[in-house]
Amino acid sequence: MNWHIFLPGLFFLLMVLTWMSAKRFRSLAPLRKNFRLLIILFFISMVIFVLNFHPISQLTDFGRILHIVWLVFIFLVMVLAIRLIKHIIFDFLIGRRVMERRLKVVEDVTGIVLYIIGILLIADNYLNIQITPLLATSAVITIVAGFALQNILGDLFSGLALNFDESLHIGDWIQLGSVEGRIEQLRWRSMKIRTRDGYLVLVPNQNASKEIVTVFGGSKAQPAIRMTIGISYDNEPDQVMEIIRQKIYQLEALVHDAPVEIWISSFDDFAVTYTIRFRITDPVLMDKAAAALRHHLWYAFKRQGITIPYPIRTVISAPETSRTDDKSLVHETLTRNEILAQLPSDHLDRIAAVSQLLLFGQNEQIIREEEEGRAFHIIISGQVAVFRKGQCITTLSPGNYFGEMALFTGDKTSATVIAQNECRILRIGSKDFKDLIAMSDQIAQAISEVIARRRARNIEQDEEWSKRKKSSIGSESASIFKRIKRYFELSGLDDRTDPEFFPGGSSSQR
Repeated sequence: MNWHIFLPGLFFLLMVLTWMSAKRFRSLAPLRKNFRLLIILFFISMVIFVLNFHPISQLTDFGRILHIVWLVFIFLVMVLAIRLIKHIIFDFLIGRRVMERRLKVVEDVTGIVLYIIGILLIADNYLNIQITPLLATSAVITIVAGFALQNILGDLFSGLALNFDESLHIGDWIQLGSVEGRIEQLRWRSMKIRTRDGYLVLVPNQNASKEIVTVFGGSKAQPAIRMTIGISYDNEPDQVMEIIRQKIYQLEALVHDAPVEIWISSFDDFAVTYTIRFRITDPVLMDKAAAALRHHLWYAFKRQGITIPYPIRTVISAPETSRTDDKSLVHETLTRNEILAQLPSDHLDRIAAVSQLLLFGQNEQIIREEEEGRAFHIIISGQVAVFRKGQCITTLSPGNYFGEMALFTGDKTSATVIAQNECRILRIGSKDFKDLIAMSDQIAQAISEVIARRRARNIEQDEEWSKRKKSSIGSESASIFKRIKRYFELSGLDDRTDPEFFPGGSSSQR
């Protein structure tokens, strides 16, 4: 019986099993790439069977043709076997988790070694080529090539060593010497690192294996930012730490669940050094977050009179700055404001004495929605954006104001206000205002009407509102009047709190 008949049957069976297994099991899907090779082996095995079939083999001598066909057949079987071995080793034994972190060079080198071994075995056993003398005569060539390829081989073996070290993965954010960025590729000669500026840096594997590498983590890493800042000895540590903490919690990239740590790290010659440590959501944002914090702290320290001293020991007497211009600007701003203009002139003088001219930087938060109302703000220069529930509802320019309800009723803030550019703002503290101003029914009535009209302008959107405007202003004004009297603890409410007593704002001119 001609046993060659089993070869086509064997490869046909392998074709069926490969197709069904790859279709049913997702983990076996890579086996489909061997399906074409199985078809070729099936047809070659059919040729071998036909050439060895007794009636046909008697017609002529197919010995030389069979020798070549068998050589091709054995070589293709070797290729199939190596592919299966690599699939078993790297997809099953090592596993998917390791596949994600390993270097591709390991699989490539394994394949090259197996092909060399397979070809040598075919040459020795099938072609009767003595490989021992061949290896001996090539020893000198190998030594010369080794010296010539010393650096390349060093990178290759360093890459293999890094591969089996589980510390580095594709996607990790690392610092390697002066290079900092995310690992994009781990190759046989070098690793590719994408820096924060978007540049691609190729670091030879030998350098990576010799340098100290700091791993910040993968794509979900939450790296810590550590900063130091020097503050004058004249400023209280508790106040400084509280301002720093407030500005850190306003950063968009902050990990709010992680602790924010601030401590005094040293007493230096010219300043008290504070160390700050907090975590952010993405290593790419490290520089941006640190820059934003420094930017906001500069303005916050300037508003609070906190000094960042110059790193010198020379005593410099700074000339006193005249505040005449500031006082004039404050008084002029107060008199032009439509709400505060309802107050008598002696009241405005008292307010001017406690008002603050503050400077806010771009993207700095001035007030936050639903926080305790502490102040009334008038914009002198710059623009601010008003956000409610995360949506920008309007922008305010010089002359506009916000926080009036906090000043007159003590209500919580209804929106978040953020500086769009550098802004100079006049702030009146609600506590100072309440302590200084002798509120009366007449003043409360006039102020409530102005606030009601302003709020009506803000929500005026269609004709239907315009028709109801007069009655709505009266109703709103009555409500605000009650809250002002309650906040300033005035006498009991009288009949003037009825909406009919507020005819759309005319009484404010009396």
